[in-house]
Amino acid sequence: MIVDLHSHTYPCSPCSVMSAEELIERAILEGLDAICVTDHLYIRGAIEAQRLGEKYHFPVFRGVEARSEIGDVLVFGVYRDIPEGVRWADLKALVERSGGVAFLAHPFRRAGGWTLGYYLGHSGHRPGAPIHQRPELLWLDGIETHNGQHTPEETELAVELALALGKPGIGGSDSHAMSEVGAAVTWFPDSIETDQELVAALRGGNFAPAVRAGSQRWETVHLHQLGVNPNEISETGGS
Repeated sequence: MIVDLHSHTYPCSPCSVMSAEELIERAILEGLDAICVTDHLYIRGAIEAQRLGEKYHFPVFRGVEARSEIGDVLVFGVYRDIPEGVRWADLKALVERSGGVAFLAHPFRRAGGWTLGYYLGHSGHRPGAPIHQRPELLWLDGIETHNGQHTPEETELAVELALALGKPGIGGSDSHAMSEVGAAVTWFPDSIETDQELVAALRGGNFAPAVRAGSQRWETVHLHQLGVNPNEISETGGS
């Protein structure tokens, strides 16, 4: 099953230029099996998109992209607004209390706001210093290693971070326009129908990031490094 785990809709995310309906229609056209709406700070857009997905008989999952002191965090399983600038310890407590999961988004992106890279620089972390024991990162369930807006270098740094922490990687387009939908996705071996099943699948760890490789086709990436057996995964989408 191919799921785009990172997308934004207008007006809940003012930076987006596509409505929930446009997102769903484009996701179907691209051949995705499901999408997750992760608007900045607010859950309302995801709730509305999920209801609209029922009209199209297309799975839409709910998420939130939180803005924390360590950078943006994709949160699944927390169905409420998350205050801007939330401290990582408070976000950790909220996720754990809600039974959710959290994945650090685009950790080293150089454009588009505060990220882990900026946080490390401002917190006195020296380049090349060990990162795998930092408590503000150990609690995370994984890293968005493949983001549709990443440069190759930013993807490489995100993969290195996931490996250093021993965390799995996910993929998401971070789409704000219809042309971006499905640029990066996450592959799951089994069908997922509900928000609860998505959270369980992400907690289970049996998934892999993938990038677009043609019309309705994706290739899984860095599988041997990220702990997934490439021999067990198809290069194409679908469940």
